[in-house]
Amino acid sequence: MKTILIFLTVIMLGFNSTSTLVESYDISTTKDVNILTFDGYEGEYFFFTDHNQKALILEKSYQTELNSKLLEKNNNTGKRFRVTYLASDIEEDSSSQGTILSVEKI
Repeated sequence: MKTILIFLTVIMLGFNSTSTLVESYDISTTKDVNILTFDGYEGEYFFFTDHNQKALILEKSYQTELNSKLLEKNNNTGKRFRVTYLASDIEEDSSSQGTILSVEKI
């Protein structure tokens, strides 16, 4: 009897932890394309300003080919770029507001 009870408890806990993992990965993202002014690069983060002078912090995507050398040297500070990125909710462990998909100098 104890064996059956322990077996059922383990199965129930397994189902409960699986549903929790699925819920934690439900992050809302939207794809945006904006003309942004490049402010600098530091510590894996790219800093931009939009036309309303609102700061935007983005990180590069390791899944997408990005000419990040264009921005990582900070030679293009103050210049405008057409940036395509996935905007996402800010997480506790990151300052990023999204992930860059592509950068095009204009």
